[in-house]
Amino acid sequence: MAKGNLKYYYARLSVAEKLIAINVLVFIANGLFTLLLGVNSDAIVQWFQLPKDFFDFLTQPWSLVTYSFFHAGLGHIFWNMLVLFYVGRIFLNLFNARRFLNVYFLGVILGGLIFMVSYNIFPAFFKINAALIGASAGVRAI
Repeated sequence: MAKGNLKYYYARLSVAEKLIAINVLVFIANGLFTLLLGVNSDAIVQWFQLPKDFFDFLTQPWSLVTYSFFHAGLGHIFWNMLVLFYVGRIFLNLFNARRFLNVYFLGVILGGLIFMVSYNIFPAFFKINAALIGASAGVRAI
């Protein structure tokens, strides 16, 4: 496939489909780094996952958004992207792409903040070394 054709197909995708493509590419890249370079997947993900502790979060503030692009496994990404595809089509029939992105990333940010607050208020309900990954908050916001 020529480079021009790839740009053409990407330009024709809806914003929901572009988010799905980005999530799948990040998932594949993470798997390839693990497989080809022998790098531990957890070592890569720890730079992008949202930590439970607010002070750890201060050392990696980008994780408030980047955690949503990493997934724990094939089932995790499959169901998130399947729901995003179908619910995204309905949402985009009613609203524009800008509203879609605003709602999606607002869901991601609020989901991350709620995770950090709830972990520190109710630590007994979480694992000791908990961290947040996955697009579930953004998908559910849509």
